[in-house]
Amino acid sequence: MAMLYLASKLNYKNLNVELMKHFSRLQTSDDQGVIRTNTIVCLGKIAAHLNPSLRGRLLISAFGRGTQDPFGPSRQASIYALYHSERFFTLKDIATKILPIVCHATIDPELDVRQQAFKTINLFIKKLETVSEKPELAIEMEKDVNSSNVTGIANETSWTSWALTSLSSNIGKLTTKPQQPSVNLTLAKSDSQSALANASTSTTTTTTVKS
Repeated sequence: MAMLYLASKLNYKNLNVELMKHFSRLQTSDDQGVIRTNTIVCLGKIAAHLNPSLRGRLLISAFGRGTQDPFGPSRQASIYALYHSERFFTLKDIATKILPIVCHATIDPELDVRQQAFKTINLFIKKLETVSEKPELAIEMEKDVNSSNVTGIANETSWTSWALTSLSSNIGKLTTKPQQPSVNLTLAKSDSQSALANASTSTTTTTTVKS
């Protein structure tokens, strides 16, 4: 949750190396689907701050991994992430790396994931078709790929929009494990965090009564 505000202030190593290692660990090792989903959401929101020489590779790796997550909301978040981060990908990466990933999601067991996959495919196909017809537009389409002077306003707005409406409204249908708690994709607190807070409150109350 803090990274949404701290990412722009971190130095190169802490942001592009250490934080990415931490995010990778959360994606592959954390047993809570909520945390894995929030990791995808957070990465998408801070993408504009990543170093351009690493950004495309980092995003494709993380979002691609997310499309294989057993937790439905994480898979959908990953497809949304690819869609809303399209300006950071080269045309070559779109054709050779991203489209194969998203095409696989068209056979996802969840309808909402499949629908978003087709929407994302259409976006990327349209970009490729446009450049095929007018090759001179390639430079304009890739202007943000290698730029470190990218504002996060437009990206933040779109991500906030889908996180609060499209995805959260369908969270019940997407959850692959019915016993999982509902997920607030504006970076929700995990059950363990809530339990810890409750335990702390309980301990404080008991101590006060004894004294």
